[in-house]
Amino acid sequence: EHPGHIDADHPVEGGRIPYTADAAAQRAENKANWLERDPLAKCYMPGVPRATYLPQPFQITQERGSLLLAYEFAGATRIVYMNQPVLPAQVDSWMGHNLGRWDGETLVVDVTAQVADTWFDSAGNFHGPTMHVQERYTPAGPDLLLYEATITHPEGAENDRLARAGFAAKRRQARTDGQVQGLDQHNVADPKADQHA
Repeated sequence: EHPGHIDADHPVEGGRIPYTADAAAQRAENKANWLERDPLAKCYMPGVPRATYLPQPFQITQERGSLLLAYEFAGATRIVYMNQPVLPAQVDSWMGHNLGRWDGETLVVDVTAQVADTWFDSAGNFHGPTMHVQERYTPAGPDLLLYEATITHPEGAENDRLARAGFAAKRRQARTDGQVQGLDQHNVADPKADQHA
């Protein structure tokens, strides 16, 4: 298989991405020409969700009202704006427009406004300009983070939902001043609280 290929029979719900006939033909053409067409082969940013399941590590840093995800591959970063559901995207970008919220202990990130040049993998799986990715990061133990991405892609799918994929990743925590720093939903303050201080 090509480097970075995700086995479509394993992580994708239903065993295959439900492309329309035209989109499946485009995927086959992309796969046949992956070395020339794959954005990662050109060292472009991977986009979401691909950045998260690449074999290189990523880091989540928490700030007041936002999170920063920093990826080793291509120095890609993205800001997740917390608890701001109506904050509009200014422009489309490689890593999309990221709005986050908490659902219990799960971090939910809705990603829109992603350029259509990113792929899901090096096998030619692609999306259109109106793709929406909903990511779910759920702690499953002290060093385990479950990741799930649900992708809707009206332009190229047989139905609204293009795919649902997931995996588990070992979480490494950074230590500063002897304290373990982890992702803590209770420390992400409501940005409106800052306006009244």
